[in-house]
Amino acid sequence: MSEPEIMALLLGGVGVASAVNVFAKEKLPIAAILRCLGATQRTVFAIYLLQAAVMGFAGAAVGVASLPMTAAAEVEAVCEIA
Repeated sequence: MSEPEIMALLLGGVGVASAVNVFAKEKLPIAAILRCLGATQRTVFAIYLLQAAVMGFAGAAVGVASLPMTAAAEVEAVCEIA
């Protein structure tokens, strides 16, 4: 890997970590309310794990669905250069 690729990977990792931190801080009051209503720690964790999985699969589906459009644009750009 070249140096710019490594830097991009590190910066992307920092961005993802920051987003996860914000997500967790926003969910803390809701988790406290669920615990006060009698939910176990395992149940609260399962709820957030399921929510994260659904959001991940939805993002992956959007990415896969947009692949043909992105690939077509890349092929056109390469053909213009050549």
